[in-house]
Amino acid sequence: MKMTAEGADALRGVFSGLVDSEFFGGIADALTQTGRDAEKAVIAEMRTQFDRPTPFALGSLFLVPATAQKLVVEMDVKDKAEYFMRPQTQGGSRKSGKRLEGTLRAAGLLPQWWSCVPAQGASLDRYGNMSPGQVIQILSQLRLQLLGGFDRAMSTNARSQINAQRRAGGRFFVRRIGEGKAPGIYQRKFMGRNVTPVVLFVKTTSYTKRINLEQIARRTLDQRLNANVMRSLAKVVHRLNRPGAQRSLF
Repeated sequence: MKMTAEGADALRGVFSGLVDSEFFGGIADALTQTGRDAEKAVIAEMRTQFDRPTPFALGSLFLVPATAQKLVVEMDVKDKAEYFMRPQTQGGSRKSGKRLEGTLRAAGLLPQWWSCVPAQGASLDRYGNMSPGQVIQILSQLRLQLLGGFDRAMSTNARSQINAQRRAGGRFFVRRIGEGKAPGIYQRKFMGRNVTPVVLFVKTTSYTKRINLEQIARRTLDQRLNANVMRSLAKVVHRLNRPGAQRSLF
């Protein structure tokens, strides 16, 4: 998503005392500040639309500043956050991005168009996400290799298996899709019979756009750009009027 300073040339005559590098540099600074204002507005919208957004989600945007040679500022979603932010900003289905989902899918346990959701036995952090420790315990007991080549496969030694199950509170096992109701990952209590669902496999839903980047950017541009331009150019003039100030050359 790009933001441009349309009509900047109309101000050129008002600031005829500035050389091009000074004038267009001031416009670029104002445009970049407006982009930062838009980024803050998007983050505020995230806090409204999302339930307990994580710092990772709130930091999922990036900004490419404008320059005197290119009066365009760009705001978009970082590549590593695309899997969950694109459906929120464009609608559609969420791509697999979670470590657990990606590993289960690679192992043939989670078909395309299916996702993982925490269940009764999941250990959640304050943002409602599964704890990394429990995810590693699950993958270790299922003897699945973590994505990226990092192997945390559980030892085949019987004593190690028992100790791992004791630490986790029980044994994890998979109920595959098609093997009865509520497929997912379950945990049988250590030295007991109670079974608790930890992760359930559900059909991936289609998301409705919740964060309209273009709309927020346009609204911020309309509300903030003129004031930012006048403030930025006033700073340029003030800087040049200081005793001993030197002109920049285009």
